[in-house]
Amino acid sequence: MIKGFPKHLLDDVNYVKQSILTRTSASNLALINEKKCSYLVKGDIISFPYRIYYQDVFDNGTGRFSPTQQLIYHCIFSRHHSGFTRQKHIDAILLLDEIPYWTFPYILKVCDEYVVEVLESVYTNLYQRNNAELKLFCIENIELFCLSYARMISYWNEFYRCRNGSYLYKNYIGKKLFHDCLGYTRSMNKLIASRKKEITA
Repeated sequence: MIKGFPKHLLDDVNYVKQSILTRTSASNLALINEKKCSYLVKGDIISFPYRIYYQDVFDNGTGRFSPTQQLIYHCIFSRHHSGFTRQKHIDAILLLDEIPYWTFPYILKVCDEYVVEVLESVYTNLYQRNNAELKLFCIENIELFCLSYARMISYWNEFYRCRNGSYLYKNYIGKKLFHDCLGYTRSMNKLIASRKKEITA
């Protein structure tokens, strides 16, 4: 958890970490998935678990958290194994008038997953906003960003391809989210391919 946030938030992260119950909410006894998600945030690498299995106790006893600590908690639990819990906490981030840059990795990560209700919620909350800073973050992590787009499309192909209406590729909420809110363009993949070609030349 410590590595999932900028260094200036260390004290707040430690406080939140100590406040989280160690009881697992899953059938197994693991509290954290060993797989990590890593992003570059204004020159610093931050890393957090792909999934966590802590019991979500935000509505029971976390009133002592400062606004920043609450936001840290929301970020942590946006990686929860329950899709309902992920949506609850990512919504809490997106409803802020100003979204801090250090939450961007957590926002992007839920955008490449398979729960369509989460994608719809993120799209709804981002569509009318000025997402310029978020788009810059995506460009800073352009390779991971394009991998996230590919991952989102692979889930569409697996679970929704055979459906009609809003699930058609041209209408799919995940595609609209990446294009309309996050700034994805097909030229990004060409840029990555060009860079790799230069490196191997």
